[in-house]
This record gives sequence, structure tokens and C-alpha cells, in this order.
Amino acid sequence: MADGGAVRRAETGGPAAFWEPGHQILWRYRENGGEGVHICRPVTVVRDDAELLAVWMAPGTECVKPVLADGSPVHGEPLASRYTKPRTVRRDRWFGTGVLKLARPGDPWSVWLFWEPGWRFKNWYVNLEA
Repeated sequence: MADGGAVRRAETGGPAAFWEPGHQILWRYRENGGEGVHICRPVTVVRDDAELLAVWMAPGTECVKPVLADGSPVHGEPLASRYTKPRTVRRDRWFGTGVLKLARPGDPWSVWLFWEPGWRFKNWYVNLEA
């Protein structure tokens, strides 16, 4: 679950406050079925208002991601045991080109936009979130 926007709005205690473009925030996800954070990625605010939170994550950004307890990648584990094996987190770097993440307040998803080197649009991805 991405909670960058939820944390900001909860901390204000009043009308929603918005981050200025260029502000650095953390885009975090809670672990499946738990309250701990298992993914954390520093991003730069591009736009933040009542309709949209848009952030940029640059290529090579240092982040925190889940791995199996033995340090092996989660995606290398067969689906039958991928979500039952013990996990931990480790620091790593975002691979590939940067990503623009778009999230509308209250919607249970974000849309990620990817580009090829040289800024040729590559593809988009919808990330389901609670």
C-alpha cells in the first residue's frame, strides 16, 4: 500500500496541505497482511493537489525492497511458496529508467509511466493498492 499521500494528509490535522514540486518524499508500501513497511522509495514531487499526486523516481534511486530471508529475490520464488516463505528487507537500487507515478486521492491504484533512454515513451503499469 502506498501511503505517502495518506501520511501527509493525516499529519496536517486540518485541510489537506500539499507538497511543492521538487519536495522529496518517501513512497512506502506496507507488507502484505502486516503493518511493517517492506518497500520504501525516495521520490520527487512533480505535482500535488486535491486531484493528483505525481512523483518522479530517478534511475538508480536507492530504495528498500523485500527479499526472502536467505537474501534471494522474491520474484525468483515459485508462486506456490512466494507469499509464505519468511522475508526481510534490504537496500538496493531501482533498475532501469525512471518512473513517473500518478495517484489520485482515494483511488485504490496508481499508474506508473516508463520511458526508454532518450525519453521515448515505453509503457505504463497499473499498481493495485489499498
